[in-house]
Amino acid sequence: MGSWRVVTGAPALLGWGVKDSSVLDNLRQATHAAHKALEDQADVEARLRDPARRGRMVAALLDMHAGAEAALTPWGEGLQGLDIPPADRSAALRIDVQALGGEGVTPARATVTDLGQALGWTYVIEGSALGGRVMLKRMRATDVELTGLRHLDLHGD
Repeated sequence: MGSWRVVTGAPALLGWGVKDSSVLDNLRQATHAAHKALEDQADVEARLRDPARRGRMVAALLDMHAGAEAALTPWGEGLQGLDIPPADRSAALRIDVQALGGEGVTPARATVTDLGQALGWTYVIEGSALGGRVMLKRMRATDVELTGLRHLDLHGD
């Protein structure tokens, strides 16, 4: 898989401890078109719903998350200093890949050259967690078989 990259720019708007809803509203508005384009192009939910494509999609998500988490490791102290929890999605994705009969992947390490990019990747990882819960809720409502999808709701919300 190719290299993953996040554009710097979302840093202080991540939402951890942000009480001013206008900040979050501005972030949602500013990123809405990009999120919509990504959802339409990647079609992640359809791939996860389809048992024939699910294994490849979960492996691709593992690739992205493991690469991003590896790239964020050097920035852990800076992120923790901002009260931002470390990203840890790849462990759950590895379990799901195994549940689907797949094998581990060799992640493409993300490009993270400064704290701003580290914050941007953290935003992407947290956003994927939120999106995962939304997708899982829709799948449960339509009785989709959920093998290999535990990573969509790590905290059991």
